[in-house]
Amino acid sequence: MESSQMRQVLETAGFVLAIVALMVGVWQTTVGAWRVAHAQTTIGLSVLEVKGYQHVLETGDMMIFIRYELPVDEWRITTYMRDFTCDDIEDFTDPCYTSLKQGAALHTFFPGAVADVDLAAVRHLPRVGFGLSAVYLVPGHGLNFGDTTYLSCIEGSATLFAPVPRDCNPIEWRTSADLETTLPLFAADITQITLNLEGTLEVGLNQLVDSGGITDTGRLFDLEAFSPSQDIVPESFFTGVGVFSTPFAPTPGAGSLETTIAADAAASTVFIAATGITNEYFGVSVRTLGGGAVLLVALIVFVGTLATVKGVEGSAMGALFGALVIGLGFYMGFVPAGIIFASLAIVVVLGLMTLYRRVPA
Repeated sequence: MESSQMRQVLETAGFVLAIVALMVGVWQTTVGAWRVAHAQTTIGLSVLEVKGYQHVLETGDMMIFIRYELPVDEWRITTYMRDFTCDDIEDFTDPCYTSLKQGAALHTFFPGAVADVDLAAVRHLPRVGFGLSAVYLVPGHGLNFGDTTYLSCIEGSATLFAPVPRDCNPIEWRTSADLETTLPLFAADITQITLNLEGTLEVGLNQLVDSGGITDTGRLFDLEAFSPSQDIVPESFFTGVGVFSTPFAPTPGAGSLETTIAADAAASTVFIAATGITNEYFGVSVRTLGGGAVLLVALIVFVGTLATVKGVEGSAMGALFGALVIGLGFYMGFVPAGIIFASLAIVVVLGLMTLYRRVPA
């Protein structure tokens, strides 16, 4: 009885396993058929320009730099992009253009015919529309720089397309001996490539390159392609300013510093007390009386020093002490700035005249 029950249990378990296996097989067949049915067979993509460099960041490294196109109208669907609005074709900062789903479109590098060699480098393309991309290989990559059989491609994802769309171009190798000769070569090329990109984008002149330098808009594309670009060839990037001059008032007036000093001086205890005294006893402005007093003191100091100390030293010391008195008067708010410069000029002239007279003919 026990053996009969055991046999019945095993038969039931086998039947259940068979049903499960059948369901899994049906599911896999259905999903596979759906993928084939829904995978796109053709879509636009083009490699427009390819250049290869060595000794870019380190001796013996390699970089493949491309200009490409993924037509916006064909790629702007939810299957390929997280955000597919892209309404303004000239707003290159719109996140839509850089919202390609990971792996939907790739930049690949093959050291030979695609069917015969393994992939040497790959990266996710940064944006739809016209763009720039680069793959970088560190020293020790084992590849032959200048090999004319090498190809750089852009291609679609194998999970989204059947067959995989791919466009490949041979590489224009830009030969250089070392880091010092690579950088000026790359500097000239990246400017021209960005200018070529401006032409394909059909935007206004000088939008990506202006006065021989890459603008902020152009920099956006170049850094998407190869982030160290501006660091290694800063001379290629525009460093000017958008506004070369600003309008100014033709009528002269007090500057901000002069206004601040005058306000602080007028609020000081000494100035307030002096204002009360001059108004009460002399009936004049504190600046009129104070300015005259400061200039008189400065003159007395100058003449007194000149009389006390003979020779060139006396002239120099008199001019210095007189200037200090005038400066103190300006700081206290008694003397306007214009009078200071005029007085200093007079003191300097008097000092030079005295000095001239002291020097033997």
